[in-house]
Amino acid sequence: MNLQNVCLLLVEDEPDLREALQEYLVICGFQVNCAGSAHEAFAVAQKDPPHIILCDLSLPDRRGDTFLEEFHVSHPTCLLYVHSGDSSFVPSASLKACGLPQSHVFAKPTDLSELVQRLRTDLALR
Repeated sequence: MNLQNVCLLLVEDEPDLREALQEYLVICGFQVNCAGSAHEAFAVAQKDPPHIILCDLSLPDRRGDTFLEEFHVSHPTCLLYVHSGDSSFVPSASLKACGLPQSHVFAKPTDLSELVQRLRTDLALR
């Protein structure tokens, strides 16, 4: 899959981190849309459905894990990833059922090359 055709939705409420991640992912070849909240993410995804979502756990309007479960209902083929300051986060059984294994959880600060390699590997397996 050509990465320029891969839409990644980055959900991160910290503006500086969101901007830095977006810049890096674009340099790596992804088409990146951003949202600072769960509400905004739903609106962005409605206009441009993502292939991948990379979501922070601490969002201003709801927990990221709750958001991902809700998001999965309307976007069941979207690959789900968590980017969190909580290095002890383990996906619940319901999140695992949505396709979020432990290998899709990245603790902040993240080795971005490792993250991009995981995204590329998972896309190639589709």
